[in-house]
Amino acid sequence: MRRPLLLALAAFFVAGPALAWNGAGHRLVATIAWDNLDNSTRQAATELLRTHPDQDRWLLKSRYYPAESPDYVLFLEASTWADDIRRDPRFEGAGSSSTLPGFPDMERHGEWHYDNLPLQGKPHHSPDGQLTARIHSLTAQLGDRHLSSTQRAYALTWLLHLVADIHQPLHVVSRYNGEGRGDEGGNGLAVRDNLNPRHPNTNLHAYWDDLPGPPWLRGKRLRQAATSLEETTMPVAVSGQADTWRDESFRMARDYVYPNSQEVAPILDSDYRDRAHSIAAQRLFAAGVRLARLLHRSLAH
Repeated sequence: MRRPLLLALAAFFVAGPALAWNGAGHRLVATIAWDNLDNSTRQAATELLRTHPDQDRWLLKSRYYPAESPDYVLFLEASTWADDIRRDPRFEGAGSSSTLPGFPDMERHGEWHYDNLPLQGKPHHSPDGQLTARIHSLTAQLGDRHLSSTQRAYALTWLLHLVADIHQPLHVVSRYNGEGRGDEGGNGLAVRDNLNPRHPNTNLHAYWDDLPGPPWLRGKRLRQAATSLEETTMPVAVSGQADTWRDESFRMARDYVYPNSQEVAPILDSDYRDRAHSIAAQRLFAAGVRLARLLHRSLAH
C-alpha cells in the first residue's frame, strides 16, 4: 500500500467496541461496492432495500449525506444493520419465536458473523460459526426470483454486511490453547497499543475492527477515505466465492495478524501498525469489489 493511503487511514483511527469491521469499515466496503455496480444492479438493489421494514430508519441518516441520493444512503446504511440489531430490543437471541411484519425471524444471528477455524490447537467441540455457509445460502436466496421481495431484501441486507466480515482476518479464526479453549478471534487476547495514548489497552480483535476509522465516519470524510482506497490499493481478483475469501483471511491471520510474541499482553509497535493498516486497506477494497460482483451475478436481469 502506498504511503498516502496509510496516512489517510491512520488519521481516521480511533479505538472502540468490537463488533466486526466497525461502522466505518462496513460503510467503506458498501461505498466501494456501490461505485463498482452498474446502474441496472444499483436499481435492483435499491428496489429490494425499499421493501425492507427498516428502510425508513436508514433514510433518516440522509442528513449526513446532503449531496447524495437516497438510493446511495439506503445502500450504505443497510450495510451496518446486522450489527445494529444486536442492540435493538425488537430482536432476540437464538430460539426466538417473536415475529414482526417483513422479517423472516427476529433472531440476532450472532453466529452468522464468524467462522472459528482453529489457528492452532484443537477445540473441545466443532467450530460453531456459520459465516461462510451463510454467505452461500443468502446468495442463493437473493438470486431466487421465486421468493418474495422481502425475503430477498433480508438476504441482501445480510450480504452487504457478511461479505465485509469475511474479509476481516479475525472473523474466521480462533486460537486454541492446549485445553481446547479458543480466544474467539483475538477477543480474548489483550494487547497494548502505545501509539494510541487515549486507549492503549484493548484486545486484538477490537484493534483490527477499528482500523478503518471512527465508527461514525460518514458523508464527505467517508467519501474521501473510500476514494483513497480506490485510488491507491492494488487491484484484486474478483473471482472466487466465500470459501476463497475465508481462506485468504485465515492465512493473513496466521501469518501477519497475531503478534509474534508470547507475552500476556503483547505491545503493538509502529511496524505492526503500518502492516495492519496496509492489510486492512487491502481487505476493505477487496470486499467492496467482490461484493459488487456478487450482487451483479445475483441481481442482473
